[in-house]
Amino acid sequence: MVIGSKETQSILERHSIIPSRSLGQNFVTDPNTIRKVVRLAELKQTDQVLEIGAGLGSLTCELSKAKKIVAIEFDRYLIPALSETLDRAAMQEKTEILQKDAMGIRWHEFFLNRSGDWKMISNLPYNIASPLLLDLLDYAPQVTKILVMIQREVGERFVAKVGTPSYGIPSVKA
Repeated sequence: MVIGSKETQSILERHSIIPSRSLGQNFVTDPNTIRKVVRLAELKQTDQVLEIGAGLGSLTCELSKAKKIVAIEFDRYLIPALSETLDRAAMQEKTEILQKDAMGIRWHEFFLNRSGDWKMISNLPYNIASPLLLDLLDYAPQVTKILVMIQREVGERFVAKVGTPSYGIPSVKA
């Protein structure tokens, strides 16, 4: 169940939500983009998925092929809308919603009781993309595949070659 732009607007209005620029919120409403991300993730029925910045649940619902999903959302005002979306898509049983600041999570502790390999599939909030990815690379070896939607500049820093202007710590760690 992909949530398009009209449905997104309807959910936002129904829950009196105004997207927060300071939280870097951006809701993906293009069904083709969401389906492409899910296709690239090559999900299997045994996969466990970590989604950070679950928002209204548009991407979350398309991750339905996975065995388990942990959807982390910082904005407490989005949690009721996210729960509603997951209910409508019959995804509540396989999805654990956590209202947390992903930047405050100690990833080694987070994964203590969550065994196996994990895939991170997310439309990351713009303002935390770089530091969050660096934290995951350092402290979450359980995350074996990362597929995220991020700003172009952030992506360029992670794939930059030695000697280029964008080359830095993200390039080395990636």
